[in-house]
Amino acid sequence: MSKSVLVLARNAQRSRVLARSLESGGFTVDVADGEKRARELARSRRIDLAIVMLEGNDDVEFAVLRDLQASIAELILVSRKNSRARGLRDCLPGLSVILSEAADPIETARRVRQALYDQGDGAAAAPPTPMMLGFDGCILDVGGRSFRDAQGRDVPLGRAQFALLAALVRNAGLVLSREYLRQVVPGRGREAFDRSIDMLVTRLRRKIEPVPKSPRFILSVPGEGYKFNAHPHVIAGTESAARPSARPSAASDLFDGRTAGRHTQRLAIGVLPFAELGGGSERNWFVAALTESLTTELSRTPGAIVVDLNPASLDCGKSADIKKLAAEVGVGYAVRGSVQLSDERIRFNVQLIDGQSGAHLWAERFDCGRGDVFETLDQIVPRVARTLEIELTAAEARRAADASSSLDSTQLAFCGWDAYNRRRSPSNLRQAERFFTAALARDPENVHALTGLALAKSSHPYYFTDEECACDFAAAESAALAAAELSPDLAGVRYALSWVYTYSNRAGRGLAEAERTLSVNRNNPHAYAVLGMAKIFLGRADEAEHYILRALTLSPRDPFAYVWREFAGAAKLYLGEWDAAAAWFHRAPEAERSHPLHNFFLAAALAWQGRSNDARTAARRGFALAPRFTLRRFREAPLGNDPGYLAQRERLCEAMREAGVP
Repeated sequence: MSKSVLVLARNAQRSRVLARSLESGGFTVDVADGEKRARELARSRRIDLAIVMLEGNDDVEFAVLRDLQASIAELILVSRKNSRARGLRDCLPGLSVILSEAADPIETARRVRQALYDQGDGAAAAPPTPMMLGFDGCILDVGGRSFRDAQGRDVPLGRAQFALLAALVRNAGLVLSREYLRQVVPGRGREAFDRSIDMLVTRLRRKIEPVPKSPRFILSVPGEGYKFNAHPHVIAGTESAARPSARPSAASDLFDGRTAGRHTQRLAIGVLPFAELGGGSERNWFVAALTESLTTELSRTPGAIVVDLNPASLDCGKSADIKKLAAEVGVGYAVRGSVQLSDERIRFNVQLIDGQSGAHLWAERFDCGRGDVFETLDQIVPRVARTLEIELTAAEARRAADASSSLDSTQLAFCGWDAYNRRRSPSNLRQAERFFTAALARDPENVHALTGLALAKSSHPYYFTDEECACDFAAAESAALAAAELSPDLAGVRYALSWVYTYSNRAGRGLAEAERTLSVNRNNPHAYAVLGMAKIFLGRADEAEHYILRALTLSPRDPFAYVWREFAGAAKLYLGEWDAAAAWFHRAPEAERSHPLHNFFLAAALAWQGRSNDARTAARRGFALAPRFTLRRFREAPLGNDPGYLAQRERLCEAMREAGVP
């Protein structure tokens, strides 16, 4: 069970930053904005630890600490005055003190988490463990984070796989529930319906079991969890009762040891602290918050591991060479940037660097207004992270194209996503399908490839160039459901299901899946876009534009932004707002070259504006892309059966007929 922490601070900004930091470390956090609320929480629920940051009247602070100490076993006072804190500690035995400047909430959060680790709290602290365990000729090196099979071969295990195996071996013979394993394995969700542990067990069996389909070591206990069915023993001379004196860095968690010649992990991304240009030290905490938020957002990138790089901690100076730093930590890419703040504006400069060559792969500038700090971060960080995700996908695809050896499943999936992210057209979608299919031939459980295949196949009917639309939807739904079975709580998986359902006459289910996507990642622009389309098919086109605008706000330079503008135009078209519809379509000129429906819809809007010649020109562009398009085919498309939607569609069909569509 995670430790319950109460945070009491008069400064809301400091308390929010500290709460977010502690929650990311596995703690359950309650925030009290005043002494009265803190006392109520201490009396009404179990609190393991209280962290107090008041910096006010000594008598008031003493009274609060005394009252909290009556109900809570551990108290930590965060103070910037050593003499004052020492006086309170003398009066309240057992009180811990952390000295931190009040103006720097990020540093406060860092010091609190470090103090908790040093005390043995948090997910990172572990009980004393033997360094090497043996079973059936295999060796598990807990300290060295490595595994050797009975034939003496080193078996590479990922971070989560190693943590799972270590937990099972330490508790050999005991049935461990999925809930327990989710707590000890990094990166697993904590919700009761999360089945990602099952997928992780399947992958681990493939690596350590002699016959994975008939496991000997890791046994399933129906309805309960998993049990390790071997008798491990401590290898002589490797016992260690001491916990490490310092917390391992994020980078060392990713790899087995820190040997000079280790292989660089291609999909690891290192984020360097952003530089603050032209400001004072009081702004440093904002820049640190930006770096931390971007690291968190990038960690959602499918197939990637994100490392928070600190050159000083790696014995590289401030002017650390990026190539050297990437090689030392073992990351394939590095992200760095700078922030410039004025009274009214904030400018972000971001760079993506190849960790192998040191070459700059991409650089961009982002501007936004300056307001509430968290609103500013929520506005800019998703844009930067989404753009980086697209550029990383393209970079991985280029690396795969240059590879001399055959491509693995992960590389093929990145090639598929790169093709999918290009200008939307049937040929690009077919190419994406081929890559995803090849990736799944090598690894049928590649969730990244399954979601891509679902989206690629369910996008074909949108072009009205394929008579066998139902076959595409059946294959798309099969791929999306397979991905959901493996990783039910990945945002990309839920989005794929929402797209498939929305475009196969199940807009209600598509709407629910889009909302579930946002419950996992509220910054997913694709989920907002598909929400808008689902609203149209449910006869609520008047609600659609709001969601499209939200998608465009989160990712205005997205490769699919022109598609979203097309969605907004369609919403206005169904409402009969011809001028607004034409304006949206004109803002998506990229669609004219590959989207037949875009041209037919634009033709409808122009026809009802009385611009007959322009309408017929737009219709001809549509027929050049989809010669067999007719109003009958459009009506038969499996999009929706809501009475309101059907009535709006008939008005649209009449407008297309005016433009010359048969």
